[in-house]
Amino acid sequence: MNRLRYLLPALLLLGVVVAPPASATAPVWSAGDISVPSLYSVANGQVTLLSCLSAGNCLAGGWFYTYANDGVHTFLEREDGLNWSNAISVPDNSGGFNFEVNGLTCATNECIGVGSNSLGAQIVHYSWSSQSVESFPVTFANQSLNTTHSSLKDVACTSDGNCVAGGYVNVTAGANSSALLVDSETNGSWANAVTVPLPSTAGANPGVNPGQVGCISSSRCVYIGSFNTREGQMRPFIAIRQNGTWLNAVSPQMPSNAASMGSQSLSEISCVAGGTCTAAGSYHTTAGTLVPFSVTITANSIDAGVQIPLPANAAPSPKAFLFGFHGLDCSSTGNCSLGAQYSYQVNGVTHFGGFLTSEVNGVWNPRSQSTFMQVPPSAASAGQFGGVVGMSCWSSGNCVGAVAYVDSLQNYFVGVDVESNGVWAQVTGLSMPSNLPAGAAGGLYALRCFSANACSGVGSYQNGSRIMPFHLNSN
Repeated sequence: MNRLRYLLPALLLLGVVVAPPASATAPVWSAGDISVPSLYSVANGQVTLLSCLSAGNCLAGGWFYTYANDGVHTFLEREDGLNWSNAISVPDNSGGFNFEVNGLTCATNECIGVGSNSLGAQIVHYSWSSQSVESFPVTFANQSLNTTHSSLKDVACTSDGNCVAGGYVNVTAGANSSALLVDSETNGSWANAVTVPLPSTAGANPGVNPGQVGCISSSRCVYIGSFNTREGQMRPFIAIRQNGTWLNAVSPQMPSNAASMGSQSLSEISCVAGGTCTAAGSYHTTAGTLVPFSVTITANSIDAGVQIPLPANAAPSPKAFLFGFHGLDCSSTGNCSLGAQYSYQVNGVTHFGGFLTSEVNGVWNPRSQSTFMQVPPSAASAGQFGGVVGMSCWSSGNCVGAVAYVDSLQNYFVGVDVESNGVWAQVTGLSMPSNLPAGAAGGLYALRCFSANACSGVGSYQNGSRIMPFHLNSN
């Protein structure tokens, strides 16, 4: 995910809840402020990352500015059995500043974060058992690269000490002369980062837009995103690490109605261990409309992209937009749920809305079953920056989507949408920490649910002039 995708929904207010089966006890949600390291008096903070070893045992990652305006600091906060500890500052051992973590994942005992500071790409290592944390700079195989302008954007681990990460590095001093950057950890040792060739259509200044990373197994991992062609058209890329070797990135075969000169991108991926990866993005059709699509990556191939049907009330130009905050989640091979934003029409007037849809046994819901995000009666629409931002599924047909919507005064509200046995409910509104009413700007950017009564989430909200990080739980 690029920085734009982190910041674009920063003025949204999101929340999350899970609607249980009729026989279960309704979850009780509690939100609390994240206590940043005592050394700092936080001015503006945001937490966008969450990875869990098991229900109620998670690690969150974020960053904040201080009142002294001495740059960006990275922090981690740990959850043990639903109890959140005070956040700890991640030391910047490279001597740089503006240290920001972009991706975070945990295996069994080790958690790996990736990001960058003023000196380039960085890696964070956290031990669950010893609660120790360290950071170190990425090393490069090619020293002629402009490594100061490099960053790792996402990371995936198949076990402790075995991870892959993807990002970008500038080849020259040019602002857009970026190349795909990948790094890998094997048995606890990180290799020198290398570049992966883009598809042959890439321009001299391809402006790589990193997406996300996922793994089917230790021998097959996938890195997705987009780049610019020689003609200035945005195109998706898929880079695969097969048996320890990164293959040249390729662009997937697009749906038959894709416009030859329109933009195409991939921004979300969800992988099932021992199964497949599903990647999602958007593209322009020959009619000029921007619609969602998906690509399935198997153990041996990359399938052709397929269009994902939007709800029947979609506007002639639906402008589908995926936020890039893991709005796609697959509970098993061929069974995924996706949420995002689109435009719809009522009496000829166009509004912004959220849509939710599912892939069942490898086939996306038809147009008649793709669901319009039903906001509460007091709400107006999703709003320009609203829709479905996050998704977490604990089994096929049972998911929760973190959403945002507005009232008639364009105040953003916390919202959740629940899928129970394949049926999406009406959005339910929630409130934020410190007893703030719904309507205060903020966002829930990461969540992980193991059941309706065992979810963890993190995000940020606005309290006066300050943006404050928070955590969220259900029980």
